[in-house]
Amino acid sequence: MPATSPASRRLPPAERKRQILDAAVEFFAEYGFGADTRGLAERLGVSHGLIFRYFRSKSALVEAVFRRVFLARWDPEWEAVLRDRSRPLAERLLLFYRAYLDVVDDPRWIRIVLRASLDGRDLTRRYIARYLGPLLAVIARELRREAGLPARTATASEL
Repeated sequence: MPATSPASRRLPPAERKRQILDAAVEFFAEYGFGADTRGLAERLGVSHGLIFRYFRSKSALVEAVFRRVFLARWDPEWEAVLRDRSRPLAERLLLFYRAYLDVVDDPRWIRIVLRASLDGRDLTRRYIARYLGPLLAVIARELRREAGLPARTATASEL
């Protein structure tokens, strides 16, 4: 009887779903979001249908990749750090930039961002609009305050 590969043995559902998602992050980072999920199944050593047992469509799988790569790394405390006026602004910015760099200085993150943009996916645009844009508005407001400029909503050129 041939030995089964780790990918083809029976796994608990949560572990199998995690395995598929982990592989999808690597796969889409390497080949882009236009790549066929059959290649992902082949890489995993599983049937194509198994992927769709856990993710109802390729779009659902891409959305799960988005949540894993972008949203799971987002720290809502960054905004609190930037707003904490008990510390000098330079210190707050340094704390934020170091923490953010720890998140984005990852080849998978960079490749997913680039692949999503090149493939015409709105993942990066959604991330910027929902998460990064509002955070940059906080930075712009704090910089305005530090410079003694009047408070106002950040303009597009400031973001």
